[in-house]
Amino acid sequence: MKLIEKIRCYFGFKALKHYLELNPRKIKVCNLQDAKSIGILFSLYDQESFKNALSLEKQIKNSGKKISLMCFSAFKVLPEFYTPKADSECFTLRDIDWKKMPFGGTVERFASQEFDILIVPEILESLPVMYLAAISKARFKTGKTSEHGTAIYDLNIQLPVEGSQEELIRNIVYYLSLINNGKSES
Repeated sequence: MKLIEKIRCYFGFKALKHYLELNPRKIKVCNLQDAKSIGILFSLYDQESFKNALSLEKQIKNSGKKISLMCFSAFKVLPEFYTPKADSECFTLRDIDWKKMPFGGTVERFASQEFDILIVPEILESLPVMYLAAISKARFKTGKTSEHGTAIYDLNIQLPVEGSQEELIRNIVYYLSLINNGKSES
């Protein structure tokens, strides 16, 4: 990582930490069965990450939930394989400031939606995605346990170092199906 990139990340994570300290939130635990609206926030690294997000969307949408997708493309223009849909939006490098904080109408619209659950199937720490997850008005947030993500997510999913995005998605769906479902095991 270049020196300038390290400086940007340092100040970005510092701003994220400061935001989290100043903005406590009320958590409302919700499982997949009870959720009516779900946000999916992910990075568009390659065609595989896009395919995984669409697969997660399809899996959840089959149960009649309202889904909104938001992706971050680490490019100035959207890749050719990204096909926009009515319920999806994307922000790019043009929509982040020097501290890697996202801004603009697309970001604000997504952050202001009060999802029952926000799912962030990120394997790598992406500061723009983490910041958007932090400012989101979602009542319950879930994502991968990481150095900075633990303070953002209400349900942190632990993965081995070599864990895949598919494995993370399977675990998120599994645990969101288990929690707070009113059934007790004997």
